[in-house]
Amino acid sequence: MPIHFDGEFSGAIFDFLKSKMGISIAYAITEICALSHSEEMGQNAVNVLGSEIILLKQLHFDETDRPVFYSLDYLKNSVFKLFIKRE
Repeated sequence: MPIHFDGEFSGAIFDFLKSKMGISIAYAITEICALSHSEEMGQNAVNVLGSEIILLKQLHFDETDRPVFYSLDYLKNSVFKLFIKRE
């Protein structure tokens, strides 16, 4: 049976899920995207964060590999580093 919450909360979503819903996020699958300035949400992010930002599209899963929520995270390039090892 799906679990849902009707109402408001404040603070960190991971803390809320754990303490109020009993859901522990185990991992997320993330797509890292160059931000398109033509998208409405992209333009809003540019207005708030500046022009050098990236978008993380993430699907978060619990400990049983069940998808819990989807998020769009806009981050400034200056606070995000990515290292890739290719063999």
